[in-house]
Amino acid sequence: MKAFISYQLKNYIRSLTFIPPAAAFIIWVAILYAYKNVPILSSYGSSALVLYLIMAWITMGIFKLETETEKHLLLLHLKKKDRYLYGKWISSAIIIVPLFLLAHFLPIITVSYRGTLELEHHGLSLFSHLFMGLLGILAGSLFMGTKLAREKYVWPLAILFLSVSLAYEQLHEKLPAVFGWLLWALPPIRVHDRSSCQGRQLPAGCHFLYQCRNFRSIYSCSSFHNPNTILEKRTLNKLLTFLNKSI
Repeated sequence: MKAFISYQLKNYIRSLTFIPPAAAFIIWVAILYAYKNVPILSSYGSSALVLYLIMAWITMGIFKLETETEKHLLLLHLKKKDRYLYGKWISSAIIIVPLFLLAHFLPIITVSYRGTLELEHHGLSLFSHLFMGLLGILAGSLFMGTKLAREKYVWPLAILFLSVSLAYEQLHEKLPAVFGWLLWALPPIRVHDRSSCQGRQLPAGCHFLYQCRNFRSIYSCSSFHNPNTILEKRTLNKLLTFLNKSI
């Protein structure tokens, strides 16, 4: 597994497909902290939200690294589809680390924040970026780790899906209750939670584990009864069940 993860990361770097998403994230963070006296939590929430989109983009690129022949050879070597999937996920998750470090420490170095950073700010930043990044990995896996990867318009579909997911909170408020089930097909994205923690808003991602329950169905349905699909229903159910138990 270690050799496979190392191969994935090296292959992804050699492909140079990391440049557009990485450049987009760097530019966004630079613009976000180009000004002084920015609020702490809302800034971390904004960068975590962008990280969700970037990680979906990166994950889709990692799943598209191999041709069909190369994929079958890797599956033959790994012996199990689960190992292939986990290797892809871990490779994607490793990329979260440098992006998080950039988003977290750049404003500290440039002294862009209004107020003093406290320990809880660091914890909320880590939690927010980590789980929004993981949610982006799951969203990217939906399109490139399932039978949707064979569709001609998979990239436009992914862009539409991610764009609509950003309006999750607004749709939740505006849609009549009878249409609430439509939100089960969207990632549970909330830019800021309306509840407060000691009078301050929590950044995006703090309710990821709880809301992940509603996101189970779309992944399960997308990969069900498809023998050529890497992202299997059984594997997803195990992952999401583990997340649910972590609440």
